[in-house]
Amino acid sequence: MISLSGELIKKFSAKILIWAESNLVKHPWRENRAPYTILISEILLTRTNADQVNPVYIKFMERYPTLEVFLEAKYESLLYLIKSLGLLYRAKKMMNLITILKEDYNSKIPETFKHLKTLPGIGDYGANAILCFGYNKKKPLIDTNFIRVFKRVFNAMPKTKTPKTDKYLWKFAEGLVPNIYFVEYNYGVIDFASKICLSRKPRCNDCLINQICYHYKERNIKK
Repeated sequence: MISLSGELIKKFSAKILIWAESNLVKHPWRENRAPYTILISEILLTRTNADQVNPVYIKFMERYPTLEVFLEAKYESLLYLIKSLGLLYRAKKMMNLITILKEDYNSKIPETFKHLKTLPGIGDYGANAILCFGYNKKKPLIDTNFIRVFKRVFNAMPKTKTPKTDKYLWKFAEGLVPNIYFVEYNYGVIDFASKICLSRKPRCNDCLINQICYHYKERNIKK
């Protein structure tokens, strides 16, 4: 485990929050955060670009504005709503989800990581996203965006061949989440990765974190 000073952790989270104040992307599921809306957004966002999901999510919520209405959904209706996104197996997952929520969770969305992981289409990231964004609980997140930022800024490398489930990276991420404004922080890292810390041609000179970034320092040393 990389040993980070408390000062470095505070600098990183503080700078992400400063950047997030005026740079967060406005997605509809961020405007009305509730366990149900976050659950649906996570299923729709699976291997799908957020910009593609936006119009489908809006139509989905117009048709199924509450969990109660969603629990009465029919397969054909779900399939019709999401067909433009591809990955049509999601409609079957949603039908399985409806059955599980009704039979196992009394038509409610569970509030624990363990139980959320039993829901179709919800993995480690999705479970913590629902807990953080939907239930307002301090939780770390690990996906491609977080992995890239942590690699570049801290030289934090996964210990296994499956970074998204790497226990080391999850523990590392947990240590960086601030005690307050953790929702804004997590959204901030996601958007920072897509706007500044790009997978190709990162905008290092425009980055307010470059002074504490391992990648930036190494790049300048090699020049």
